[in-house]
Amino acid sequence: SGRDRPGRGIPKEEDERHLPRVVSFPRPGGGQRLITLLDRADDEAYRAAVGPAVGPVERALGPGVTGNRVADPVVVRLGDWRRARRRHGMLAEALRGRAERRGGLLLAADVRDCYGSISPGAVGEALVSLGTHPSVVGRIRRMLERLARDGAGGLPVGPEPSGALANAVLVAADRAVLRVGGRPSLRWVDDVLAAAPDERGAGRIVEALAEALGRFGLSLNAAKTRVFEPVPGSVAGVGGSGSGIPPGPPTPLRSAGPAAEDPR
Repeated sequence: SGRDRPGRGIPKEEDERHLPRVVSFPRPGGGQRLITLLDRADDEAYRAAVGPAVGPVERALGPGVTGNRVADPVVVRLGDWRRARRRHGMLAEALRGRAERRGGLLLAADVRDCYGSISPGAVGEALVSLGTHPSVVGRIRRMLERLARDGAGGLPVGPEPSGALANAVLVAADRAVLRVGGRPSLRWVDDVLAAAPDERGAGRIVEALAEALGRFGLSLNAAKTRVFEPVPGSVAGVGGSGSGIPPGPPTPLRSAGPAAEDPR
C-alpha cells in the first residue's frame, strides 16, 4: 500500500481517535502558554514509541541539565518540575558564585521557538548520534510525522515524551559549550547558562552554540541571549521561570554577530 506499517502501540489509521487539541495553559512563573493535548490512544502511543530511547538520551545528559529529566522511563514520566526548578536555582547560584570569584562573566542563551522548530528529521539525527536503535528511531519519526499531519507539528508542547526528545536534540548544545568553554553549562529546557572568562570567550560560546543548533535547524533568540556580570541576584530569572533573561539591564553580546538571530 506504500503506507508505513504502524509499530507496536501506534494505533492504525482506521482506529477511532481524536485529533490533537491546542489549549492555553498557565505558565509556571506567570503568563500563558499553548499546550497540545493528545487523546488517550495517541498519548499511549507516543510514550510507547519514545520509551526505548529514554536510556540513551538520559545517559548523554550531564548533571547540569535540570529540566525535562525522565523519572520513570517505562511510561516516560518526567520528574517533578518544582523540585527540578529548585535544584536549577541552586546550581545557577553556585555557577554565579564561581564566576564572580574568578572575575568572569555569565552568558544566558535561549533557543528560538525550540519545540516548534524541531523536526522529525532532527529528532532522528540526534537519536542516531546517541546510539538509539534504528528501529526505535523509525517508530518515533513516524509518530511525530503523524502528529504533524494532524496539526501538532514540531515537538508538541505538553506531552511528556516531547521533553525527552528535546533533550536529545539539545545534547549538541551542551557538548558545544563544554568543548569551547571548557566547563559544563547549566540548562533548563532550552535556556542555557554558561560561564565565560570574558566577553570574547562568551562570543566563542555563542558561535559554537549557534553552529551546533544550526545542524538541527535551530537558532538562538537574540532577545534572550545576553552576557552579564555575575553579581548577586543576577541569575534569579535565568531558566526555570521561562524568562531566560537576567533581571536588570543586561549587556548585549556585541561579538555574537549573526549567530543569534532576531526573534521576529
